[in-house]
Amino acid sequence: MEQDPNGPGAGSPTSTAPLDDGLAVSRRSKWWRRGIISVLSLFVLAAVTQQLGMRTDTVRATSGDLRVTIRYADRARGALAAPFSIAVVRPGGFTAPIEVRTDQRYLAIFDDNGFEPEPAEITTEGGDVIWTFDPPPGDSLTIVLDARIEPGVFGRKRGMTTVTTGDESVVLLYTTWVAP
Repeated sequence: MEQDPNGPGAGSPTSTAPLDDGLAVSRRSKWWRRGIISVLSLFVLAAVTQQLGMRTDTVRATSGDLRVTIRYADRARGALAAPFSIAVVRPGGFTAPIEVRTDQRYLAIFDDNGFEPEPAEITTEGGDVIWTFDPPPGDSLTIVLDARIEPGVFGRKRGMTTVTTGDESVVLLYTTWVAP
């Protein structure tokens, strides 16, 4: 019986010896693995530092005696409850109805469960939802939207709200980042 000079089974179709793809392929594979592990590590780091959950922010604006503060979700994820409230303050009270105009495209990110207090009138105009409130007793009105982010929404969503009462008006801009 003759033996193969290259060793038993070498070069035969049933050989179990690994094929050598070369050093370049091995290095490329190593960099791909490192890249994927780095991206996954960034996601874990973001989750541990709570960068992927809910975070709130506020914006404020003033015009004359009218002061408006909006509390909103700065960062959110789909299907999570998200705050959206508007506090309108005017020392001495309100002598005219309060009109709150908010961008309809921004409000579309919410699955709303309720609105408090109920406005006297709701209309839409030019891509905005307009809520009109009767002058409240006292110096302030706080409007709360009980909502959660729609599950299929993600990306950057910009909003704009204009609050007007009498001859005073303020405009507030804000952005919500929704992670997938």
